[in-house]
Amino acid sequence: MRPGGADGCPSPHLFIYAGIAAVGVGVQLTLESTFPGADAATSDGARLVLCAGAALRLAALRLAALAFIAWTTSSLRDRGVRARLLAAASVVAVAAIESAAMLPAPVVAAGVLAIVVGLTAWQERSSD
Repeated sequence: MRPGGADGCPSPHLFIYAGIAAVGVGVQLTLESTFPGADAATSDGARLVLCAGAALRLAALRLAALAFIAWTTSSLRDRGVRARLLAAASVVAVAAIESAAMLPAPVVAAGVLAIVVGLTAWQERSSD
């Protein structure tokens, strides 16, 4: 049996788990960077890990959905796939904006949280 999926492609689940772990580490580092005496490098690293982990998780989820859609149907015009890819791109944009504007780590965490909560609310509303 070949590693990965039935077509030999690596499974996106490893990237999903890595993204979840990176978000956890990013949240912990973000909280630690708010303590007095934390250096700027810790704050920069916290924002990078948080944003990269969220983007990795969202992109890997979409790749899994795209693979499933391609396997089950020939149509890739799913609004959910586009919404999740847009959310992943938004998290990357937050990382780029914070890098240029040097935003505090809690502001970046709030931005990433708003994107993920907004996506979740949209999914719940559109599934009805």
